[in-house]
Amino acid sequence: MSDFDDLDPLSHFDDPDFDDNGMHAAHHHFDQKAVDDMAHLLVSEGTGVKFDALALFSEPLFTAFDLDFTEAFALKESTVEADPEVVTILEAARLLWAFFSLPKAEQVNHYSNLKAHLSGHDAGDEDEVDLDQLIEIMLPYWTALTDDEIKDAENTANDTLSLPKLLSHRTLQHDPTNSGNGYGPDRLSEIEARAIFAEPLLEDPGVLGDVDAFESAVERANQYWMLAEMPEADREHVFKDVLRAIAESDSDMAAFELEARAMITRFYELFPERG
Repeated sequence: MSDFDDLDPLSHFDDPDFDDNGMHAAHHHFDQKAVDDMAHLLVSEGTGVKFDALALFSEPLFTAFDLDFTEAFALKESTVEADPEVVTILEAARLLWAFFSLPKAEQVNHYSNLKAHLSGHDAGDEDEVDLDQLIEIMLPYWTALTDDEIKDAENTANDTLSLPKLLSHRTLQHDPTNSGNGYGPDRLSEIEARAIFAEPLLEDPGVLGDVDAFESAVERANQYWMLAEMPEADREHVFKDVLRAIAESDSDMAAFELEARAMITRFYELFPERG
């Protein structure tokens, strides 16, 4: 089997604005929101393939990268703070599922686009994912699936997205610098918009001067931002998971739910074009 040690399948979740201040290149700074969004899309079967079927199909990739594929099923409990490696492998499996679904002639046409996506932004020769190796590993498992098994796996409430539609899907772009036309009438960058959004939490008198309270407020602001950016149906699906992740007690849960809904309302008041 080919050596996967030199491959970097996680590079497309890297945050290009992160300054590592000389840290070792192997230490990634991930855009966690992009990871969580991708996890939710797959777990909710938003791409039109049942999650359990996709997780089982992805097992050879987990083995190739020395990861435990049972970790994939942990995402069914919560897609908040999802493991970037696990989500990346599942995404690659979903893309290969779509690739193998294409007629041979179309596979040739879309090969370079798929490879570019898996290699990540600003990939050099050493960072480039070797798609041939992934295909070599996964093709026998694809051909072993019967037509009925594929049909059953694609029998979801959502349309089964083709490879071109997956590659153009907003959630698969993984570009934290891409904020469309910006936020609000002044077309703020995401960093500027997040700072304004978080003001009520960070400027609370009980937070000022208390490091732990400040860090908690920053974490809650990040989670509320993530929720606000989701489509409403998706948001309600993970709302309680988010609260459980940040709350330490039932009383916290109740207070944070009120706070979260107020902050989501604030998001759309500040940035109505995002509604």
